[in-house]
Amino acid sequence: MAYQTSSNAGAFNWLFQRISGILIAVILVIHLGAVHFGGSPVDLGSPSWKVFHLAFMILLLYHILNGFWLLVEDYVRIHWLRVSLFGLLWVVGLVFFILGFVTLVPFGA
Repeated sequence: MAYQTSSNAGAFNWLFQRISGILIAVILVIHLGAVHFGGSPVDLGSPSWKVFHLAFMILLLYHILNGFWLLVEDYVRIHWLRVSLFGLLWVVGLVFFILGFVTLVPFGA
């Protein structure tokens, strides 16, 4: 059974997977340099660092969940299993987003 798709059906996901990977690497270097190996203390409770770490978390979640979804699209051919795994990925993503959000936002308050 062949799936009907357009010629660029996964182009955005493919491209943003690469872009998010590069952004994650840059943000990780900034995070490690400033927070873990910096010579001066960093106020992680400041709004700018909260936004920085929330953006980091959102990029990581997108990158990881999109990677899993691409694997499911490539290798799972049973429709109900694909739908179930897609729903599971959404639930896992939402749970991790909530956990990250409630950890980062009140930090330093």
